[in-house]
Amino acid sequence: MTSFPYLIFIFCYILLALVDLRYGQDNDMRKKVRYGCIALFLFFIGLRGFIGTDWYSYYYIFDKTPRFFEEIADYAGEYAVWEPGYLFYSSFLKTIVPNYHFFVFVSALIDVLVLDFFLRKYVSYYALGFLVFFVFEGLGLSDLLRNVRGLTLFLLSLPYLEQRKPLPYFSLNLLGLLFHASSLLYLPLYFVLHRAWPRQMLIAIFILGNLLFFAQTGIVRPIILTVTDLLGGKYTVLAERYMEGVFGEVSKGLSIGYLERTLTCLLVIGFYGKLLELRASNRLFINLYMLYFASYFFFADVAVIALRLALLFICSYWVLWPALYEVMIVRFNRRLFLSFIFLFALLKINGITNVPLWRYDNLLWGVQSYEMRAGIFRENLTLPE
Repeated sequence: MTSFPYLIFIFCYILLALVDLRYGQDNDMRKKVRYGCIALFLFFIGLRGFIGTDWYSYYYIFDKTPRFFEEIADYAGEYAVWEPGYLFYSSFLKTIVPNYHFFVFVSALIDVLVLDFFLRKYVSYYALGFLVFFVFEGLGLSDLLRNVRGLTLFLLSLPYLEQRKPLPYFSLNLLGLLFHASSLLYLPLYFVLHRAWPRQMLIAIFILGNLLFFAQTGIVRPIILTVTDLLGGKYTVLAERYMEGVFGEVSKGLSIGYLERTLTCLLVIGFYGKLLELRASNRLFINLYMLYFASYFFFADVAVIALRLALLFICSYWVLWPALYEVMIVRFNRRLFLSFIFLFALLKINGITNVPLWRYDNLLWGVQSYEMRAGIFRENLTLPE
């Protein structure tokens, strides 16, 4: 059962969340919970071996990376398909210590420091926010070393969006663009994210999203194929492989994922006023969640687009689920929602990690070599060429 270490890991965060909720007024205890969350992250994520999927590419690129000032220009040219910020970042860390596991640990340290800043600023229940982070793509983001850097820079830019300071906001997200092209989509959010979208607009997005999801109109697929046909060559082949192959469509129907997204959206709409009263900054995350919802439901016929777009706005969950718990006045409802979070966390993490690609190992007791894990990778996953 490859998911067992991950379930223990999540159970530790559940315990930390319960302690945080029980002794939330004790500043000394809150500090201990905070340090415990960070230490657990660095131990489990920072010291991990080759787990997940994207290390297969990242290790190869890191291995080919020269140290700083050593043919760096030629290197950037050879791997021009990768963003230059990530290439220089890899080269800089390799210059300090030429070891991939050191690179992963430093990346995890940066991630957890940004997450610490983010949760302390926007979430009342710190450990619960950490738990929700792992439930909603925390493990996956730790595997996406380019994407996560763009997302962390976006998180750092949010206070400047609130303060209406365009220069630092755009500077941080343009820097993120040097790590992953998806950061481009964060730039126009400066003009719309700070506004309180009317509840009627949220309801309209919810209804339209469900209509498109179940109608299976397939409007996105032909548009993409038409554009790639105009471009011709490899673009048409790649588009067809990605849409018909391993990515396919988002699973449609009454799945657990559908029910969770629907429940979350209805709760956000239902508690809209209370969420805004609780904290003015919640409007940012309500809007981000509706962008997440629209990304997933409007583009469900092309999974690679739905999942990649939704990932950009996944941070809304990290704030809204703890906030929804906080605004629930009836004790039974609070306990029911908290129980749902804990159960959903265990079920989802088990579903993600109970496969050979996620078999956990740690530097403290030894990790399998790249060659061994690459063999497991090739046996269990085939991506479009």
